[in-house]
Amino acid sequence: MVDKKHSILDLLSLKGKIAIITGAASGIGLETANTFAEMGAAVALIDINDKRGCEVTLQISKLGGRAKYFSCDITSDDECKQTVEAIIKE
Repeated sequence: MVDKKHSILDLLSLKGKIAIITGAASGIGLETANTFAEMGAAVALIDINDKRGCEVTLQISKLGGRAKYFSCDITSDDECKQTVEAIIKE
């Protein structure tokens, strides 16, 4: 008999993937970042709230996830481009 729960979790795994999450310091962005990290993704956390962004990064890391915070105002095309380039370098 196949362990269906295990098989479903394997299918939904994000291990080896990188998720870029905007608004990651609070609300839906925060919950999305936590969920993606729990599913195995390395998460690039983007927000303008540096204090909360760093706290979320630490929280995810303490739980065994991989996270890095990037300060970025997503209303700025230049900042978005620079941030994506920084994520790629990581």
